[in-house]
Amino acid sequence: MKIIKYFIRLATMMRLQKIFLFRTVIFISAFLLFQIELIISKLFLPRFGGSYLVWGGCVAFFQGALLAGYIYAHGIIKRRINIDVYKNLHLLIMAVSYFLAQFMLGYDMQLRLPFAINIFVQLCFVIGPAFFILSTTSILGQWWLVISDLPQKENPYLLYAVSNAGSFAALLSYPFLFEPIFDLKTQVLLWKIGYLFLFFLHLFLFRLVSFNNNIDSLVYGPDSQKDIRTEEKAKWFLFSAAAVVMFLAVTNIVTYEVAPLPLLWVIPLAIYLLSFMLIFKETSWCPAWIKEKFFVLSGIIVLFFFFMELRVFPFPFTFLFLMASLFIVCMFCNYKLYSLRPKAKHNLADFYLFIAWGGFCGGIFTAWILPLISSTAIEYLFAIFIISLAVNIGEEKKSLKLFNLRLVIYLVLVLLLWPNYFKHYHVFGIAGIFFIFAYLFSQFSQQKRLFFITMILILIFTPILDLYWHTDKFFWPHRNYYGIYRVVYRRGVKALMHGTTLHGAQYIKREKSSEPLTYYHPKTPIGELLSSKEFVFKDVAVIGLGTGSSVSYAREYQRWDFYELDKAVYDIAVSQFSYIEKSKAKLGFITGDARIRMSASKKKYDFILIDAFSGDSIPFHLLTTEAIMLYKKHLKENGMIVFHLSNRYLSLERVLISNANVVGAYSCRKENQANEEIYLFATLWVALTWSRASFEKLAWKLHWNISMEKNNLLPWRDTYMNILPILKFDYLLNSIKRFMPFYW
Repeated sequence: MKIIKYFIRLATMMRLQKIFLFRTVIFISAFLLFQIELIISKLFLPRFGGSYLVWGGCVAFFQGALLAGYIYAHGIIKRRINIDVYKNLHLLIMAVSYFLAQFMLGYDMQLRLPFAINIFVQLCFVIGPAFFILSTTSILGQWWLVISDLPQKENPYLLYAVSNAGSFAALLSYPFLFEPIFDLKTQVLLWKIGYLFLFFLHLFLFRLVSFNNNIDSLVYGPDSQKDIRTEEKAKWFLFSAAAVVMFLAVTNIVTYEVAPLPLLWVIPLAIYLLSFMLIFKETSWCPAWIKEKFFVLSGIIVLFFFFMELRVFPFPFTFLFLMASLFIVCMFCNYKLYSLRPKAKHNLADFYLFIAWGGFCGGIFTAWILPLISSTAIEYLFAIFIISLAVNIGEEKKSLKLFNLRLVIYLVLVLLLWPNYFKHYHVFGIAGIFFIFAYLFSQFSQQKRLFFITMILILIFTPILDLYWHTDKFFWPHRNYYGIYRVVYRRGVKALMHGTTLHGAQYIKREKSSEPLTYYHPKTPIGELLSSKEFVFKDVAVIGLGTGSSVSYAREYQRWDFYELDKAVYDIAVSQFSYIEKSKAKLGFITGDARIRMSASKKKYDFILIDAFSGDSIPFHLLTTEAIMLYKKHLKENGMIVFHLSNRYLSLERVLISNANVVGAYSCRKENQANEEIYLFATLWVALTWSRASFEKLAWKLHWNISMEKNNLLPWRDTYMNILPILKFDYLLNSIKRFMPFYW
């Protein structure tokens, strides 16, 4: 009897080991998949410049490669390929992918192709095969489980939760563990080791687990010839697309509308994956208040879009609400997907294929199409619109009663009239409009078609409401892959806004329009320096154009070259502001990434001004030791480099001082206090020079301060950057302290 119990216990342990091996393979595959996304995106930054555009190009490739992997997996499953044949094919592709990655990772190709195509082609060569095979592991792993001898084969979806857990772990560990400790070369090496380990895990799995080649008897029953209804496929596609659109919308808003921190997209992506992990785990979990009260919640989510446009709440509150909105939408979409999952195992491939199609189309629409056809972050509302379309599919059509149509009219009237009565933050006004939206949207649970009509009208009226809700008059709204621009009229000046960051202003009155304002006011350190007789600069380079206010200090005998990443900024500066038009100096304008364009030039300058860090989408690759050495190469003997480092969220001065010590440069700093009455902004400037004479003039004549404080920050290189130590948490805390929730 004891012997029988022993063998039963041993068999149980072996089965547990086998399912553990399955889970380990799926987890590591997903972990490596998302790790390489982060690594390769960061690796490409110095090659191309412009973090948003580079990341957008990488996302397009990743989603395309993921879709290709799902199509491949779909073909493998639907064609019922013999498992023994497939095992050899899979291992062969893994081995070839490893050797290609071994050779290509870190290799810098120079291709004369359009930007987006260039990124896509390079990614195909550098990491395409490995990314492709990793993307197939999740769905094929579930298929292996279905045709295995394990009892868990009845619920293969549990491995989907494991896959998302691996993705989630990769996202959270990268910014807090891998990025702060290891440089990019070490990260790539560790990834290669992990990939090789995964290859051997596959070998072990295929040897240990028994698979049944008689697939028909396992998964193709009498109902196997029935096609999946078109309505089901449409819902799979739309709910998947809605979740991706909301994820990218929140990423865009956080990065470009609220806080210019390029790495903040990691948090929305982690929430997106967490929703999959919670819904598709062995025991699915979704809060009842999301399932039952989603229509009420969607009304509040829609309303909050307009609050964000008006900057009603401080950043920490806005950030938390955005993350909560993303969680609610993703949980609801994935709950719907889980509820609609096919019961027949042979339809598993179709299910995941349509999820991949939806995600791919939602990503392309949000990342590439909407920035070219809209002037606001309207993708946030599009996510709710897609859900309103999905919930109507297959629903019984009910006639729209007059009372129901009135609800839509009330909704539009509330949006139009509310700012007239509450022009500023008002606690009762906020509470009132929240209650109205919650009530009106709650009625849509019984009339889903009205939900769809309402969202169409809101999308149509949003551009008008955006103009109507702003207290400042503005024109020239423009959006592209670098962000959203507005020229705003306020208190006698017109100013250029990029997201929430002001990029310069000019007096409207013609007689005062030549006076530089904001960051370049004569009382700022840079104003004093450029006006000083202590320095004579003949050739000047400026990275970052803005409104062109810096050119107010240009003289007839000088040559000023402006390096500007986005041509739209040059168009705005020329068409809406007159600083450039009034300048008598010789001006040159070079569009594109400053490092790439400057490295291709042989020009040398007396003075290089770098003003690219105060705004959105901070180009960190312009601050590394390699970048500084490039500037030095283009600097004349007594020349200097001055960095504008005013930033609400990051203490970039610490980075620059650390880098200056590495490159052997003298460094000093100077800042000024703000005076809003004369449009003088608080600014911080740091100067680097290798000339002792220039350094002493700055320190003794213009009273720039020599930084004496200890700085234990690691220098930033193209292969190592870490923003966590330089985050200004005190700024975020102060914004909460200053907020008075019961003020009116």
